[in-house]
Amino acid sequence: MTVLIVKILLLIAFLFGVYRLYAGPELADRIIALDALSSIVAAFILLQLFITGNSIYIDIVLVISLVVFLGTIAITIHLRQKK
Repeated sequence: MTVLIVKILLLIAFLFGVYRLYAGPELADRIIALDALSSIVAAFILLQLFITGNSIYIDIVLVISLVVFLGTIAITIHLRQKK
């Protein structure tokens, strides 16, 4: 029952993130929305780890987090150089 509630809450957060990604008036809003969406996806994967007990999901979350972090830093540096 608790897992179902967590899945529903994560789905609602994901939908809000998609809305912000679509409706964000500025590019910075969209970047933050993408970062938040990746965190929500990582939470879904960690929830799957909790359910199944398969430890490979930890590696997947680490890779996703690292790639998203580096992407966010690269986009931020690119935007700062444009000004």
